[in-house]
Amino acid sequence: MLFNGNKLNPFSAEFHRKLRDLNEISESALRMIRSVQPPPEPAVLTPVKITGSSANSATAAIWKYSGTQQRPRSFTGTTTDWENDDPATAFTDTLINDYEYGNTAILGYGMAIVWSATKYVVNVAGMNANTFAPAPSGLIVWVRPVARPDGTLRWHFSAPPTIIPACT
Repeated sequence: MLFNGNKLNPFSAEFHRKLRDLNEISESALRMIRSVQPPPEPAVLTPVKITGSSANSATAAIWKYSGTQQRPRSFTGTTTDWENDDPATAFTDTLINDYEYGNTAILGYGMAIVWSATKYVVNVAGMNANTFAPAPSGLIVWVRPVARPDGTLRWHFSAPPTIIPACT
């Protein structure tokens, strides 16, 4: 057997010493890698009913969402009714919609939008009286926890925006 170009007897003390050294080096490297980047925690998905949203600002079509943790009302799986979990966790302005990540003041979910007094409206010919709104209250979403660099916890979900047709 060759070790660094040298023949070694696998029954010799030198071979076993080099093998122990190699093992220590690999364990040390593994500890170093784990200290730099801990293994990701498994995602815990939680059903939450959106109870409200508020515009972050007129500078981007991004909302802060609030909600209440839910559980299925039926154990048989024959209904989609949900009820507040007992005890129900309340999420106040900590729900983040990942679909809003690229939204700006002039672009929302890939559509041209514009801020008009207190709301965003679609700025596309034939649709420019429609309101571009957040995910609606009452919607059940599955959220996953994400720790921010400052240690705060936010709960991420994915839901498309609501387009509210203009009343004519």
